[in-house]
Amino acid sequence: MKRLIYLEGVFSSPYFLTTQGAIFTGLAIEFGLNEFLLGIASSFPVTAQVFQLLSPLISERMKSRKKITLLFVAGARIFWPLSIFLLMIVGRRDPHLFVIFFALSQISVSFGNSVWISWIRDSIPLEIRGMVLGRRNLLVSLSSMIAMYSFGILIDGFGDLGYEIVLSITALSAFLSVQVINRMEDIPLKRSGFLASLKRVLKDENFAKLVRFFFFWNLVIMSTSAFFGYHLIKNLEVSMGFIGAVSVLTGLFSMLFYWIYSRISDELGHKTIAEMGIITVSTTAMMWLFMGEGTFRYLMLVDSFLTGMGWSALNLAFTTLPMEVASGSEPAYFAYYYAMGGLGGFLGSVLGGTVGGFLSRIELQIHGHHIYGLQFMFFFGGLARMLMLGALSGIPVKRYIPIRRLVFNYLALMARRAPIRPIEYSIGAIRSRLIRMRREISERDNGGEEGGGRKGSS
Repeated sequence: MKRLIYLEGVFSSPYFLTTQGAIFTGLAIEFGLNEFLLGIASSFPVTAQVFQLLSPLISERMKSRKKITLLFVAGARIFWPLSIFLLMIVGRRDPHLFVIFFALSQISVSFGNSVWISWIRDSIPLEIRGMVLGRRNLLVSLSSMIAMYSFGILIDGFGDLGYEIVLSITALSAFLSVQVINRMEDIPLKRSGFLASLKRVLKDENFAKLVRFFFFWNLVIMSTSAFFGYHLIKNLEVSMGFIGAVSVLTGLFSMLFYWIYSRISDELGHKTIAEMGIITVSTTAMMWLFMGEGTFRYLMLVDSFLTGMGWSALNLAFTTLPMEVASGSEPAYFAYYYAMGGLGGFLGSVLGGTVGGFLSRIELQIHGHHIYGLQFMFFFGGLARMLMLGALSGIPVKRYIPIRRLVFNYLALMARRAPIRPIEYSIGAIRSRLIRMRREISERDNGGEEGGGRKGSS
């Protein structure tokens, strides 16, 4: 089962490249989307998750999680690239059709996504969940890196034809992911009725805290996410080939950190991993205040490292945290989680699209440096991301080492060691020390954050 989960992730990666980031932004510009429409469309992968509230009703009727995933998730992965490919072939580059087809594909995915998460939760034991999902993300990062670099070369070399080739490859890869999903074991879902499950979810106070955090996190993220690629392509006129090359580097860093997190996340705690990711991506966003014509070449390299480190942590943590905090595996838990995140994303995209449309018309010269209005939005968006640490700190989890303790304990450990003892700092040794550190913290705090389900702090 683990191998099939890994393989499904690899074949799904080209699809995700065409629904977010530079490839999606390039397609949107080809179809003539303005700043407001781009902000709205870019939010659909998150906004459409509101429809996940309906997925438990679908699971009650269709009963098979495999069939639901094949119909709604895998089907949408084929529909999206094929529909845009056909529009380009017939020369119908209508921005409204682009938005409509993208919305339909994301709504379809949202119907099946909570069922897919529920299926994966029941397929992977808690003890190795971080390791398995970390390795899956590592392989997804590798395949995405290869695909992004190839797609960038195709688009730079062939223009419109390059986009058509990219969409064709994406559709073929999505078809292969269908074949993999079809081979996975369909684990029966225990049923207690949609209303009963929803009532149980709404009474789960700890899970409600996680949902509130996810709502505001998506609001903050989606207010700026559409405009990073837009700034590179439209304002700085960076070639897709260069963006693709940097994406390869980002993929390499992501692979490295997915491998590291997969080894330590189950001991360190997924909440701790999330905090590390938030600090990193907040710093990254603020750095874009200085991303200009004369600085983008080296700042994109810095961004590549920080993005690989930060988002690999968040992609893993935001998948595993609802599995850990939820009291059961009913799809209603994950439907509620992603639906509220989608609502936050929608509000954020409306706010970002409105503000971005205004700021995109502003250009300043400050001490000889050319500053675009969007860069101020990136900076303040980064500050807003950092503030989300406070909301995350109040969510009790089963395994958690506060970052300040992690840093202080590790600095103390290094101070007690000889200056050059490489074996002391291998991943295996670090993992062993994390286990001991977690036990010591638990004993010192009489159970503290780790075992007692008490309120943690950061």
